[in-house]
Amino acid sequence: MGVITTSGLSTKFTSIAIGFSETLTNAMPNFLVTDNTQLYFALLLTMFACLFLGLGLPTTATYVVLAAIVAPILTDMGVHVLVAHLFVLYYGVLADDTPPQSIYQPMQQLALRKPDP
Repeated sequence: MGVITTSGLSTKFTSIAIGFSETLTNAMPNFLVTDNTQLYFALLLTMFACLFLGLGLPTTATYVVLAAIVAPILTDMGVHVLVAHLFVLYYGVLADDTPPQSIYQPMQQLALRKPDP
């Protein structure tokens, strides 16, 4: 937590994600752009960031890391604080079910049973 605060990683990541979502919004044709288009792109970016940063961490550590790094993106875009943290928590916990984590246990079980090829 101290490294994130001292290095300024949270503010850098926030400005990068908001800038990238603004760039994507500006690249779209005008008839596809609405008032919330930048927020939708930011939600997609934070979703993938939560899935990536939540890999291999227990739930509490996942929430602490994501609340410090990813949640400020959504709160800076006007999302209510509680909604932003629940969004981050949901996709952080969902990272536990992604293939690098969920495939490990069945592979161990197969190794123990020694099935025929």
